Formats: sequence, structure tokens, C-alpha cells
Amino acid sequence: MNKDLFELTVKGPRGNNIYETGCDRGRPSMFEFPKEAVCGLMAGGSQVIVGHPFDTVKVLLQTGKYSGVLTCLRGQTIFSLYNGVWSPLLGVGVCNSVLFHSFASFKDLTGNNVLLSGALAAVPTALVNCPVELVKIRLQTSPLLYKHFFDCLFRTLKQQNGFRELYKGTFITVLRDMPSYAAYFYAYDLGKSMTKEWGIAGTITCGAVAGIAAWLPCYPQDVIKSVIQCESTRSVNIQGAIRMIYRKHGLRGFFKGFTPTMARAVPANAITFLAYETAHKYL
Repeated sequence: MNKDLFELTVKGPRGNNIYETGCDRGRPSMFEFPKEAVCGLMAGGSQVIVGHPFDTVKVLLQTGKYSGVLTCLRGQTIFSLYNGVWSPLLGVGVCNSVLFHSFASFKDLTGNNVLLSGALAAVPTALVNCPVELVKIRLQTSPLLYKHFFDCLFRTLKQQNGFRELYKGTFITVLRDMPSYAAYFYAYDLGKSMTKEWGIAGTITCGAVAGIAAWLPCYPQDVIKSVIQCESTRSVNIQGAIRMIYRKHGLRGFFKGFTPTMARAVPANAITFLAYETAHKYL
């Protein structure tokens, strides 16, 4: 595997690589986590701004609010496409920091096994991802029920089942993210080893390919998770969600929203890796 997974191959005047990220400098120390947090915030914020409208369409299709992409778009405004955006914006820095830092740590523990490290990184990341995505999904699918992000968060904690409700869907999140992150980092690593001389273009291309690869092994799990975390169907478990989706839509139901997801994957993940590596360059 290419050991310089997150190396931005921008050459200095003497042909040397002008920076290398924390993921390549051996075992990550606890003192690097604030830096990872800033880089994660930059990468995640860029990803959310670019990708959130696509994500809203995906969730609305997954939860049965609309039957098709065009029908969904006709019922939205530019502002409604950003419903729930504050949840990922506020949480994405932590999510990405935990993801990239965990990946680097597991890489060290597994002898640079990218596939296994990506899968293992999904477990700690799910502890942050799950509540962030639950609040996001409820704001996207029930915008009239909640006034804003904090209203949804506090009402979920106070009126429903506290932290148990906030972490509803954790197991299916792990089942989704383990194959997803394994494919994500493996595709990026493989791509970087093949595009060493491409510079920024290589980073953008590999990020886009990694984004597509990340969704291919996990999309049905994501549909199930959206149904479980949606306000109107929050009482169902994994088995109940599977039965509900199959009864209403058959096998096709497990791929509802796949088109906007793929459309989002390319620009959102290209900008994620570019922003992450660029932030490491200047920090």
C-alpha cells in the first residue's frame, strides 16, 4: 500500500513534497488531535456546504416523502434543501477528526492495513455520527415539527428517551460504516498510488472515486438507518424497518435515493480530501 495516504503531492521549487499530514508520521499523538479537529472542520464544512442539498433529496426519497428525484425537487426551495444543515455543520468537524485520527491509529496497530483500519475506524466514529445524523434526518423530514437544530436536540433528549433516543440506530450505523470506510480509504489509497504525479488533480480525482466506492457496499444499510431515525417511524427496529421497506417498495426500496447520493459523492468527497490535505499544509 502507498504509505503516503494523505500526502498532498504539490511540489516545491526543488521538487520535494512541501508537506505531509499527521497520518503519515507514525503513531498519532494526543497533541495532534486539535490539529485534526481543525482539518476535520475545514474538510467537513466544505463537504456539507457542497453536498447537503443532495443529501436532503436522498433522505426524503429514502423515507418515502417523495417518489422520485424530480418530484422531490419541485417541492423544495434552495432554503428547504438545506433543512437540517446545522447538525452536520456543528458536528462534522468532530466526526471527521475522529474518523481520520482513528484511521491513523488503527493503521499503526494493524501494520498499515488500510482496509482493516478503515473498517475499525467506523466504530468510534459512529458514536459521533449517529446523533448528528439522527438530528439532521429529523430536521430534513419533519421541518415543521422543530424550530431549529437545538430545538430538535433538546426535545429529543427531554421528551423521548434521552440519550437512548439520540443514539437510536447506532448498530445499523456501524454496519453501514464499516464496509463504507474500508472501501473509502482503500480506494483513496489505491488511487493516490496510481496518480502520484497528478498533484491537486490527483487529490480531487481520488477523493471523488473514494466517495463513490464508499457508498457501493453500504447503501441498503443507509436506507434502513434513515427509516429507523426518521421521526414518523422512530419506533421501528432494524427488522421492522427491513419489513416496512420491502412491503412498500420491494427490493428497489433499499436503493431509493441512490441517484442523488452518487451525484453528491463526487463533488462532496473531492472537496473533502482537498480541504483536509490543504488544511494540513498550512497548519
